Amino acid sequence: MNRRSTPAAVRHLVERTAAAIDATVVALDEQGEVLAETGAPCRDARSEAMTVPFEIAGLRGHLRVDTPPPSLPAGLVQDFVSLLSSQLARAEAPKPANEVKNQFIHHLLSGTTASDEEVLREGQILGMDLSRPRAVILIDASAYVGRGGVESHNTETDLQVQSIIRHVVRFFSLPNDAICGYIGQGQIAVLKASTSRDLDRWVPQADAIGDESTASWSNLSALKRAAAELISLLEHETQSRILIGIGRYHPGIRGISRSYTDARAALEIGFRIPGATRLFCLDQLGLAALIRAADERTRLELATHLLGPLDAEEELRETLTAFFEEDCSIVATSARLFIHRNTLNYRLDKITALTGLDPKRFDDAMLLRFAFLLCQLASGDSYREGPPGEPKAIVHTQVVSN
Repeated sequence: MNRRSTPAAVRHLVERTAAAIDATVVALDEQGEVLAETGAPCRDARSEAMTVPFEIAGLRGHLRVDTPPPSLPAGLVQDFVSLLSSQLARAEAPKPANEVKNQFIHHLLSGTTASDEEVLREGQILGMDLSRPRAVILIDASAYVGRGGVESHNTETDLQVQSIIRHVVRFFSLPNDAICGYIGQGQIAVLKASTSRDLDRWVPQADAIGDESTASWSNLSALKRAAAELISLLEHETQSRILIGIGRYHPGIRGISRSYTDARAALEIGFRIPGATRLFCLDQLGLAALIRAADERTRLELATHLLGPLDAEEELRETLTAFFEEDCSIVATSARLFIHRNTLNYRLDKITALTGLDPKRFDDAMLLRFAFLLCQLASGDSYREGPPGEPKAIVHTQVVSN
């Protein structure tokens, strides 16, 4: 037999056995041909040798252990070789299709270094259409997968994961509409197609959304509605607590990794907030999201999103600036702006209606103030001095996000 055709598993078996028992080891096939060996085997017929059968990588044979340590029982060596053979055989075996798919998705979410063309081509080979706009829904089913204990890669875990994936795919109707991958620790990433057509089922007629291929926040309402329904379904099926983090859509192949970063951050932050729901998204996590978001870019995009409804409302922005500078005092702000308190309350109520944040509530005021500060620092906004008795106005340079 040509030794160069010897399976790597046999060579590893010989090398690791020799290293473990500190002896020279030779692997021979059933015809007595040498498959692999370490060192120079002792050919002296008077030398003691131990013979241990093995079966690995479709080959049967035996290991000849030359001059083993006198205190080493043959049975112990046999057990060691059997265990090592099983481990190496599993390592050499072709990986199941699900495992290959999961690894591909894990690399994609982690930020692949491959070109977009390579990723798209490999995705096609695995049956995934990654050319469609997709956002990440991150499902934490750790209370079900492994029942919250230490996860081990076994048949029960595989069945639990595949059960959840089947429910997810059935929920979204089409297999290619939701690409699912198990990424460990009870978490399943769903790469959800996120155009208007893909989310039509969860979009009220009055809230028709535009082209998500260019907008990073516009599809979130529909995604949240879908995820809320999905949580109810999965909790009913698993009888376990399910948590979900929602990521924004970001353009391109690299955008999938950014969406996953959003979803993971939302899940990690939301999980730590007392009294929080089971569905988390950065735009609903308040000040905690601005402080704990994964990177400065995400924090700035979130701040810009929160303040976006005020972009065309210069009077409201100036009113809010004066309100903050007067320590949120209705009386002092009214006097500073030369307006009646009812007028000020009307403006503040309009800010609440537009942004969903109430400047008269401490938490919302802090969030608005911090968002203003982030945008000012990032865009080079400056304060413009007005005439005496008038408030300083923000010269605002809009920061445009995806």
